[in-house]
Amino acid sequence: MNKPAGLVFVAVMLMWTAGWGYNVYYGNLHAHCSYSDGIGTPPQAYSYARDSALVDIQALTDHTHWLSTSEWSNLRSFASSYTQDGVFVALSAQEHGSLSSSRSGAFGHMNFYESTVLIPQYDGGGDNYRYNLAGTYSWLVGHNDGINGNPLFAVFNHPYYSGGTEPDAQFHHFAYSVSGDSAMSHTEIRNGQRGDNYESEYLQVLSMGWHVGVTANQDNHNGMWGDQPNPNSGDDIYLTGVLADTLTKEAILVSLKDRRTFGVEVNPKTDRMAVLFQCEGHWMGDVFESAADTIHFDITVWAETNFITLELFRNGSSIDFASPGANYYEWHPEDDPPLGESYYFVRAQQVDGDYMWSSPIWVISTSENWDPISSVNADDANGEPVRLYDDVTIKGLVTVATGTFSTVDNDVFVQDATGGVNVVKRNSSTPFLSVGDSVTVTGTVDQSRGLTRVANPAITVEATGLPVPAPLLITTGDIEANGEIYEGLFVTVEGCSLTGGTWPAEGLDGTLTMDDGSGDCTLFIDKETNIDGSPEPTDGIDVVGVITQYDTSFPYWSGYRIAPRSLDDIVPRSGIGTPASGPGIVAWILPNPARGQARIVFGSEAACGSKLVTFYDVAGREVSRMVSAPGEKSIDWNALDREGRDLPSGVYFAVVKTGAGEHSAKIVLIN
Repeated sequence: MNKPAGLVFVAVMLMWTAGWGYNVYYGNLHAHCSYSDGIGTPPQAYSYARDSALVDIQALTDHTHWLSTSEWSNLRSFASSYTQDGVFVALSAQEHGSLSSSRSGAFGHMNFYESTVLIPQYDGGGDNYRYNLAGTYSWLVGHNDGINGNPLFAVFNHPYYSGGTEPDAQFHHFAYSVSGDSAMSHTEIRNGQRGDNYESEYLQVLSMGWHVGVTANQDNHNGMWGDQPNPNSGDDIYLTGVLADTLTKEAILVSLKDRRTFGVEVNPKTDRMAVLFQCEGHWMGDVFESAADTIHFDITVWAETNFITLELFRNGSSIDFASPGANYYEWHPEDDPPLGESYYFVRAQQVDGDYMWSSPIWVISTSENWDPISSVNADDANGEPVRLYDDVTIKGLVTVATGTFSTVDNDVFVQDATGGVNVVKRNSSTPFLSVGDSVTVTGTVDQSRGLTRVANPAITVEATGLPVPAPLLITTGDIEANGEIYEGLFVTVEGCSLTGGTWPAEGLDGTLTMDDGSGDCTLFIDKETNIDGSPEPTDGIDVVGVITQYDTSFPYWSGYRIAPRSLDDIVPRSGIGTPASGPGIVAWILPNPARGQARIVFGSEAACGSKLVTFYDVAGREVSRMVSAPGEKSIDWNALDREGRDLPSGVYFAVVKTGAGEHSAKIVLIN
């Protein structure tokens, strides 16, 4: 058959990519036929995709709860018979889950590919995996595909927030799961049936710690498998680009599992974009460790229509930009990665408005170019900084802006993944820093009345307007008992009552006490804010702020307090004295990244009972376990395996089980 001119151009580029070790293939990985809620037969769908839409890969993903055993067997047989190596790959798949807005446990929809069996939907008359997300993750990890014999993998489909019932909607709002991270390989950024834009969900799931790539699919219900336009976005056709060495089912499944994919909007039908994305020789989808201060990227894009923009993203924010002005462009940007794990991806836009997104590359930086804030804030036995008078360089987000606590000094707070710290530049308000600014700070570790700070700083603003991490939920009792752990951090306490002190008049500081039911702590109101002179709350309050310290006597182990930044940080709450829910089972891991040892700090939900803490590597293998006695507020992990050997650098997960439930937390280990 003759291909349109635009596809001939793409075919020429595919030949060129062979020098990279991969070819580029285009697929539609989400579609239906009459086996569930679509039209047509599997042969009609596969034939249309191959002969009319001219895609390389077509999956049929009919709903599991509508599939009979015989239909699943037939679908697998059709997928096998329509697959022709080097010409076309037909995949059999299942769309599993529920979008019910009333059925408890409904979590959304996901696709998984080439299973030998149907995932059970009902067990003895009761719902089983269809309304059980944790069970689904475990089932996927425990079953293999029928082609390569590898563990199954799945895709978060059309992941809008209302998909399912609370609190299980949107895959428990992407709550991180160790087994889930092994089971899930992708999330849809475009879907031709349910909606047209899931970029914000793509950023959300990555920010939660998932290692997933990106797909764009049509979710066909009315035919046109492979070239269905979406009227919600100007009739764009959504396709997933796949990098694979050959067009065989075996190779395509490996590439999908390894996240060698990109999502693309195609319009007109012949204008298929493509991207090759590498970092230090690692392809998109890879997770690797680097000790380099600067990392280098190799990015190549091409299409029929010219590109207008090309962006490199780190951790959800655009960090570099190019204007190709051509339909073929090679770009080689650089970045100085922050300590720990960061994800990078590419987004391109054509002059006609169509977008393309790459899957991420995850870089675990062990560079000593930056100092983790946890090391800056660490104290000795006397409450003095271990690194007192050392010169340090930190990188983080501003949580308290210029002018909040001082009109004379540039007195701000900066936070990274390991902790928070005060930064003070005397008799200066430059550079003016806003909440959400990303900054690099070089200065000297100092202390004032117990509060650790970086003094005499040189401050560089790297980016502005970034989202600030959600405040850590702790209790008033935590502030009083464990203030040093939280010093410098952006936190919140809920359901508090004022128990002592005088609400400050305008122009005066105020020192009060408050209690959420776990014990008194100090609330400090700075006269430079707009809180002094405001009406005193007459009911319960939630308070957001940073943890500071004011201790005038040696050793410096007292005087911890929460300091709100403005009236917006004090939220009235009905029900005086309602106890706070606490920070959950795991409140914090310090430091993180960790060098040889990490402390797991338990939240109030785990305070009373014993805790079983099991540590896993990224492959889900158990490496060690510990038990914490009732009443212990933290446990120290020495990063050794079960034979007492040092664990290598990398990403690990602490799974804490208590009578209150289970919580997973990620630890980046640097040795």
